[in-house]
Amino acid sequence: MGKKKILGILISIGLIGSFTWTYINRVNEKNTREVETNRETAVLVQKIGQSSYGDKIKYSGKLSYGEEQKVMSILDSKVVYVGVKEGDYVKKGDIILKFDSSDIDKNLEKVKSNYSEALNKGKESLKKLDGLKDNLKTNEDELKKLKESKEKLESEIKELENSLNNLEEKKDEISIEEYEKLKEEKNKENIKKKSELLKVSAEIKTKEVEILALKKSVEGIDKIDLGALEGNGNNKVYEQMEKLKESYTIKAGIDGKITNLNAFLNEKIENKMLPAVTISNENVLEMKFGVDEEYLSNFKVGDKIEVQIEGDKGKYKDIGIVKKIDKKSDLRTGQYNVYLEIKNNGNYKINDYVSFFLQNNSNVSNDMISKNCIIREGDKTFVYVVKDNIVNKKEVKTGEEGTHKIRIKEGLSTDDLVIEKGKEYVKEGQKVNIVEGEK
Repeated sequence: MGKKKILGILISIGLIGSFTWTYINRVNEKNTREVETNRETAVLVQKIGQSSYGDKIKYSGKLSYGEEQKVMSILDSKVVYVGVKEGDYVKKGDIILKFDSSDIDKNLEKVKSNYSEALNKGKESLKKLDGLKDNLKTNEDELKKLKESKEKLESEIKELENSLNNLEEKKDEISIEEYEKLKEEKNKENIKKKSELLKVSAEIKTKEVEILALKKSVEGIDKIDLGALEGNGNNKVYEQMEKLKESYTIKAGIDGKITNLNAFLNEKIENKMLPAVTISNENVLEMKFGVDEEYLSNFKVGDKIEVQIEGDKGKYKDIGIVKKIDKKSDLRTGQYNVYLEIKNNGNYKINDYVSFFLQNNSNVSNDMISKNCIIREGDKTFVYVVKDNIVNKKEVKTGEEGTHKIRIKEGLSTDDLVIEKGKEYVKEGQKVNIVEGEK
């Protein structure tokens, strides 16, 4: 047999052996996987239910500015002055921006001209009014005297009539000649007085008509011409426009840092939804956190709460003061926002993490599970739920957090079996053995 044939046979035997060994290994691996798959992981589960948080409830949030001034842009006006840049510190009253007010300046001149013209007319009307008022006073004084004369005449006529009546009663005591003489004298006097009374009464009527006419003239000038004296409202318009012009100059309303600036010289601010400038007070920071209505009684304005703040500079303990509690719940979360004010000692910055535990006055809830059940992935929260011994992964929304328990607001039902222990050894779709734990 030739050498080439022998070599070929040896190579063939080697290849067959290699393929056979590979096949055996693959079969063994498959069998191993089947054994491992059939070996079910034991997990401890619990149901959502009534339980306590523990001694305290945990609240957390991030720091934000507690005092800010946001100035919106003036519509369709160019920026003609920028006195700051982002990062600058300003004092209350410092001029930050100025917007173009040339259009309002033109309108101010027009209003000022109208005001001056109306004011001159008003002054003329005022002189006329003064004359009318003097005339009115003179006539009112004369009317008063006429009424006094009328009263006097009426009194004298009454006395004469009484005297005539007395004369009639005593006519038998005097002679006929004397009686006739006295009667004639008194009748003449009575007629004279009555004539004077008629004249005075007529003068009173005339005077009253004159006074009424004068009063109407005065009232007319008060309503119309004195309106001109006040510029027919132009002076008020002028004052309002002056105030509007002042608003084109933006001043700092608080001490703080320029944290946002959307204004550029000789350009209009196109996005009217963005503030032209934002000033933030770094010395006063704020933590906002949500509280369910049933636990809102744990907080009141003015409460001092010890908090822990975690940031780039480390962990610190500090005191926060409850400054505000919203009267209405947040439409997005359904919770009531509580605002905690924290003075910045120089160690804190925006978005530092703040947390605290607070003694719970109402310590029981109906939708609690162990914190060991929770799986955090980024900003989402999940749990593993077992149904028919198969693992399913569910996203949930959580609420208040205690020392041992956490509230599940959405995502679970009371029948769900949630994995508490063993969750690190399972994955979705895996078959497991269930060991029930506490509720």
